[in-house]
Amino acid sequence: MSEARITAVHSVDMGVVDLAAATKFYTDIWKLSVAKEAGGTVYLRGTGPNYYVVSLRQRPQAELIRVNLLTDSKAAVDALQKKVEGMGLEVIEPAGKLDGPGGGYGFTFRDVEGRNLAVIAGVATHKDVGDVQGQPRKVSHVVFNSGETEKSIEQFKSLLGFRVSDVTRMMTFLRCNSDHHSVAVTHNTGGPTLHHIAFEVPDWESVMK
Repeated sequence: MSEARITAVHSVDMGVVDLAAATKFYTDIWKLSVAKEAGGTVYLRGTGPNYYVVSLRQRPQAELIRVNLLTDSKAAVDALQKKVEGMGLEVIEPAGKLDGPGGGYGFTFRDVEGRNLAVIAGVATHKDVGDVQGQPRKVSHVVFNSGETEKSIEQFKSLLGFRVSDVTRMMTFLRCNSDHHSVAVTHNTGGPTLHHIAFEVPDWESVMK
C-alpha cells in the first residue's frame, strides 16, 4: 500500500468584509458560478468536477480561513491525521463526516506556522464539467508567505507527501500530482500570510480574457 499523501488542492475558504461585493467579483469577473449558499456561506465552483473551489463568508476583516487539501480515501485521511498528531500539531476538528455542501470525510489542523489546513476525501463532484474559454477549471495552486520557510517546506514534504519541483530566490514550489506545483512557500517574508491563489484556465486566450 502506498503512503497516504495529498493529491490536489481542492478549495480555499475565505472571510470577506462585504459578502455581496465579493460574490459579485468572483462571479462577474472570474466567472465562477454559485454551487450553493448555506449558513451564510457562498460556495463557488469552476468548470471542473470539484464541488466548489472558493467559499466566501462574512467576517469583520479579510482573512484566509482554511485551505482544503484532497486525498484519495477515508483511510488516507485517518493515516494523515495520525501523522499530524505524531508531529505534535494541533488537530482543530478530528476526522469525521463533513457536514458542509458536498459532504465527504476529513479533519482540520493547525500547521507549523499556524495556518488552518484541512485534509478531505470523498467530497461530491459535479458531472456537468467541461472547459469554457475564460472560465477557471480549478484552483491551480496556493502560495503561502512564511516566517519559517524550512519548517513549512519540510511539513509539506514529510507530512503531506509533496515533492519539490523548483526553487528560486523568492520561493520554493511543491507538487503533489502532475501539475508543476500545487503549493509554493515564499522565503522568509515575515509571517504565515496568504501570498496568492491561482486558478487554472483552459488556454492562453482565457488568460488574456
